[in-house]
Amino acid sequence: MARKGDSAAPRKKSAAGKAAAGKPPPPAAGGAPAQKDAPQTNDKTKDGGDIIVSTRYVKDWSFENLGAPELLRGPAPQFDIAVEIGGRQSGAQGELVEIVLTITVKAVREERTAFIAEVAYAALCELRTEKVELREHLVFVDVPKLLFPFAARVICDGVRDGGYETLTLSPPDFETMYRERKSSPQNA
Repeated sequence: MARKGDSAAPRKKSAAGKAAAGKPPPPAAGGAPAQKDAPQTNDKTKDGGDIIVSTRYVKDWSFENLGAPELLRGPAPQFDIAVEIGGRQSGAQGELVEIVLTITVKAVREERTAFIAEVAYAALCELRTEKVELREHLVFVDVPKLLFPFAARVICDGVRDGGYETLTLSPPDFETMYRERKSSPQNA
């Protein structure tokens, strides 16, 4: 056993050491890779910013099946879909930003609410840029684009499991939403 200050022969890296060195972790039971062992995403944006997604998760999820069982049969309901994006510093040094994408779907048929589904899907990200404008773009456009498919899957699975027809959500134009947000009087 080597003590502090003694020289020792180099050791081989363990499986945990390989994961920490940037290689994917070994698959967990069932063949799926573990989610939290290594950063999931390291993307360069078109403007040169760098995003590292440490983890992504469902922060809040709700499905209220207000019209069941009466409104489960018959024509498809009308949908009202809202998307919100928020971000806040997280961590002692503020090195991580929690970005939350919230999708709310309200379905109405015959002037009655059939269901309300809402998911707040979040990611802890490291945004590697010093430019304020680029950081805002990462928070309100680039990261939400990465999160949308996962958040939409939660909503669509919940709607299906609630007894309604399969719902397909198309991603909103996050770029336009960002420009409108920047030009609104509240953000001027």
